[in-house]
Amino acid sequence: TDGISEAEDPSEEMYGEERIVEVVSQHRHEHPETIFTNLIQDLDAYRNETPLDDDVTIFIAKGE
Repeated sequence: TDGISEAEDPSEEMYGEERIVEVVSQHRHEHPETIFTNLIQDLDAYRNETPLDDDVTIFIAKGE
């Protein structure tokens, strides 16, 4: 969903799709649950307690 990419920091800058790709790419060799945890931690740090205005759905699948 767009809930993650459109999440804002205190200055109303959006998290963005590029940042999602960056975080997922950094952890691409890890277990999906670890990727999820790192993405949520980065999002929370970025938002700095700014409320989410939309729902957040994350689905991570890895092929082998």
